[in-house]
Amino acid sequence: MLYQAPSGLDTILDASALFNLTPYVLCEIDMSSLNKKEKVEVSRALRGKKVKNYEYKGFVEVLNGKKLGKGVFLIPEPKEKEFDDFLSKWDPKVRIRKMRVWI
Repeated sequence: MLYQAPSGLDTILDASALFNLTPYVLCEIDMSSLNKKEKVEVSRALRGKKVKNYEYKGFVEVLNGKKLGKGVFLIPEPKEKEFDDFLSKWDPKVRIRKMRVWI
């Protein structure tokens, strides 16, 4: 055993509760195998679009997620399944890499 908890410590503390952190999933989406029309379709569906004076919300915004960069999104962990189901429309062409983070 490399580490032994101090004697008398009967409970394991949940770090996310201790530091008031919220779990998210960092998703990197690779659309290189899609043609241009499909890339625009996926991009608009995720980020939303503006037409004249009206703004359509993207799916990431509906899930209370954030766009961090080109093809990189931060999605709340409880909404991860919805995000996967949404992207399954373009599977297997869209590849996703995920990492769990707490903010």
